[in-house]
Amino acid sequence: MNILYERIESLCQERNITVGKLCGEIGIRRSLMSDLKMGRKQTLSTETLSKLSGYFGVSIDYLLGNVNDPYFHLDNQRIADEINSLDGYKKKPAAPQGSELSGVYLSFAKTAQDEGLDPADIEYALNLVRRIREQEKKRNRGE
Repeated sequence: MNILYERIESLCQERNITVGKLCGEIGIRRSLMSDLKMGRKQTLSTETLSKLSGYFGVSIDYLLGNVNDPYFHLDNQRIADEINSLDGYKKKPAAPQGSELSGVYLSFAKTAQDEGLDPADIEYALNLVRRIREQEKKRNRGE
């Protein structure tokens, strides 16, 4: 059984529905899920992944096993918000816009690729920074 099917099955269990009921509700063939479960199929079409993602309210990256946070969506505004919210920024830089984004994110992508980082590593780093910031805030409040 692959991670995609495991995640679909787990999400169905959380909602107390069967995989068969899911198929009926989003309009996909049950045999497709059976093939996925039995390993006869390794992934699903973009359209089907999109339907599943929308139905469960999770990211496609989560379904595919690229990240462990079901609600993790890597987009330009989220990246800019994460960077800008780091403690130590006296003046928060404006989020890059338009063509500036290409250079910034290509640079990040190149560094990540050169260093062997995958989306799960990036997710881990973001979560670590969040925890450190929270600990610092508590310490500053005297908690």
